[in-house]
Amino acid sequence: MFSQKTYVKKIDENNLLTDEGWLQNGLKNDYWFHYHSNGNIKSQGNYNQNLKNGYWKYYLDSSKLIKEGRYKNNSKEGFWTTYHPNGINKSRGNYTLNLRNGYWEFLNETNKIIEEGAFKNNTKEGFWKLYYPNGTIKKEGHFKNGTKSNWWLFYTKNGVLNYKCQLKNNQKNGYCLIYLKDEIVKIEKYIADKKINEWTDIKSFKKENNLSDLK
Repeated sequence: MFSQKTYVKKIDENNLLTDEGWLQNGLKNDYWFHYHSNGNIKSQGNYNQNLKNGYWKYYLDSSKLIKEGRYKNNSKEGFWTTYHPNGINKSRGNYTLNLRNGYWEFLNETNKIIEEGAFKNNTKEGFWKLYYPNGTIKKEGHFKNGTKSNWWLFYTKNGVLNYKCQLKNNQKNGYCLIYLKDEIVKIEKYIADKKINEWTDIKSFKKENNLSDLK
């Protein structure tokens, strides 16, 4: 049976255009525009039987592009980019079935990376780096199931190593090594974020522990 396509425009109670595009058998198909109340485009892209498919763009009411990427059957799929209001990239990376997967990076309004690392099904996993607003390294380490785990390194705003700690579920759990001019000046031990012991030099630490515990 022949299915007729009709181009429609939707108007709200204030006689403002809200949406326009093609209907086929009562379902959105092909290219559509959606509008802010001030008349500027809010989003635009393709539908296939009411499901978003292909490339879409989204805008602020000021017409600034805020995000863009692809859909597959209404789920974000492939590379997406978001933007700050000043047009600088805010985030970029890949989706699989609407979930972040693989390498992502997040940037501030001056185009400096503030976070970078990998996701697995929308959860941070593996090695990540976080940065100060000026772009120097702030901390780095591993995530496991979305929480900080294993050794994490923490830096001053000048990029100098300040201390490193063993973490578990975002808490200090194990040893923390405090540095001054690249030399260890103190070793602390924690359980569930509570300090239970400390040593002010390697010699005293070695009397009670194995150096291999610090690897």
